[in-house]
Amino acid sequence: MALDAVGSNPAIRPIFGQVVTMLIEVFGPAGAGKSFLLDKLADKVKNVIFPRQLCNKKKLKSLINAIPASYEYKTDLSDFIIFCIDSINHSSMSSEQKTNAMTIVKNCYNAYLNVRKLDKYGYVVMSDELLLHRSLSFLMYSDNLEKDTVKFFQLAPLPDVVCIFSSKEEIIKKRTLMRPYIPNCYSVNNEEEFDEVIRKAVQICKIGEETLKERGIDVTYIDLSDNLENTVERLVTFLDKKINQHAAVA
Repeated sequence: MALDAVGSNPAIRPIFGQVVTMLIEVFGPAGAGKSFLLDKLADKVKNVIFPRQLCNKKKLKSLINAIPASYEYKTDLSDFIIFCIDSINHSSMSSEQKTNAMTIVKNCYNAYLNVRKLDKYGYVVMSDELLLHRSLSFLMYSDNLEKDTVKFFQLAPLPDVVCIFSSKEEIIKKRTLMRPYIPNCYSVNNEEEFDEVIRKAVQICKIGEETLKERGIDVTYIDLSDNLENTVERLVTFLDKKINQHAAVA
């Protein structure tokens, strides 16, 4: 990996001697280990913008401000957003869950537009808080999970690379229960429902993987059931390879 800390040069940051623009979206069940892993990667890989930087409003503002005001990222996501809203409204989620899910989709839509400005203007971004991950905010409560999941991933805007971080169901459950709070998507009435929602979350990941591959996207499925520390080094190598590949065809 070639560069020092993000933001040392507020202009376009060259990678391997040239400008590389790349968006790597991560999604997977809450409790799989995504956030832990991305934080560890952020400590080791210095030429990629991770959620840690994107969540830092001051850092994000400085990155966005480095992009000329004349540069705009335009895209029509109306069909995708309408599908998300309709799916949430028709889901079996509680009223509070629906409200929270709507807010999450709105916030991630705005985050996606900001990130697209960055990755289209010379940055490499890897994040688990963009639009693909929203599949796991509400689709587990769909009456027709397979059909709706396929449609979600058919309509979703595409990044350059997708990483699906998942784990065995019992490990997801264990890690989730160790959290200080239960995510909105797991706000259920009993343990049986909890187990069922986790099972569906893992299923969504598999359907998403197949659908995205059919759309021609580079998808990597990574099982985080093993020791997460041991996975970090493998992912550093993985990122190095992907960025080199992308640079070669840029």
